[in-house]
Amino acid sequence: MEYTNKSSRTVLRLLKTASVILEDEYSKARFEHTFHILKIAKTRGLLGTHKPIDDCLDNSINCANDLLRTPNLEEMEISDINKSEEAIYVYVALVAIGLIPA
Repeated sequence: MEYTNKSSRTVLRLLKTASVILEDEYSKARFEHTFHILKIAKTRGLLGTHKPIDDCLDNSINCANDLLRTPNLEEMEISDINKSEEAIYVYVALVAIGLIPA
């Protein structure tokens, strides 16, 4: 999997932390799916702090935009993301595509 703007080591570290947090619920396939959706959404201009929730978009895109609107997001760690399983995958994917720092 090709990650942009971040070392794959950082992404792998975040995925390992996600697997610890999610335990039996962790799915690498689900992360890869989320990453793929958000990578495409970024190229289509669907991600950003100014983007409203849209029922026609995939839930991971709405979740990503919600996370991007979070104050002080750049100071958060993956362990601070406890909203949902999906939010954890979205957080790691946003780091992997370079929209937020790790």
